[in-house]
Amino acid sequence: MSDHTPLLLQGELSRESNNHFRFENFWVRMESCFEAVQTAWNKPVNSVQPLKRLHIKLARTIKGIKNWKKSKIGDTRLQLAIVKEIILRLETAQEERTLTQDELDLLKRLKG
Repeated sequence: MSDHTPLLLQGELSRESNNHFRFENFWVRMESCFEAVQTAWNKPVNSVQPLKRLHIKLARTIKGIKNWKKSKIGDTRLQLAIVKEIILRLETAQEERTLTQDELDLLKRLKG
């Protein structure tokens, strides 16, 4: 005889979309990012309420940066995977031979 009672759970699994905005620090080193921010921020706003104006400007800026990222940066996960693969191949080659100065410079930049 068991002292456990069966439990029936019923519900829906819903997947929440991950539309959170995350700013990457390296973007500020790209000149076109500043231009995207400036263009979005400087669009005219018709509201006279300061907080509403700020909210609109921030929302437009986020949308502008997202569009900029999509067109200029692309899929960062894919790029990171490619960088890791190149690093692995250079380090493997380094075990078998001396890398050229260009290869060493590339390896240093990729690791940075």
